[in-house]
Amino acid sequence: MGLAHGLSGCGAGRQSPAGVSRTKANEERSSAPSGTFVADSLWKEANTGTEIELQRLANREGSAGLVSAASRNDEWSIVAVRAMPFTDDALMALAFLCDSARTGTGQYERAVLEALHAIIAEPPRDTEDLASEGIPVCRAHLPSIAARADLEASARDLATSALRMLDERTRPR
Repeated sequence: MGLAHGLSGCGAGRQSPAGVSRTKANEERSSAPSGTFVADSLWKEANTGTEIELQRLANREGSAGLVSAASRNDEWSIVAVRAMPFTDDALMALAFLCDSARTGTGQYERAVLEALHAIIAEPPRDTEDLASEGIPVCRAHLPSIAARADLEASARDLATSALRMLDERTRPR
């Protein structure tokens, strides 16, 4: 069973505040280079960390745009990661997030684990099996991440919980 089938309908509790359209997530993408994020009002607003601003950024960028921005490893990477759970295609970011959780440090690592946990806990509705490539990556990396002694206990708990949810939601029925 693909992740989409195992997780379909699990995002039913996810709410989008008024004024935030999740239906256009794949229509508009920004490919601004790192230096221009500071001039982009949507990125600046999302940097404040409010959920609605992160949702607006996610709607414009989608997973591909946010993964691209997070891959730049600059001050905007955390903003990109924090917005990933709000995209309509958030499951497409699973492999990136699980790879990043292995090598990230500090606040970035914490943001990655929080985003990963949020996506698995409440995946977007109407997802497709295209996201399933992230499942083996997460299954391979989450056990070692959860066992890392150098992580704070709460970060290890996020990894453990994400792995358990992934197992539970992708188990054949």
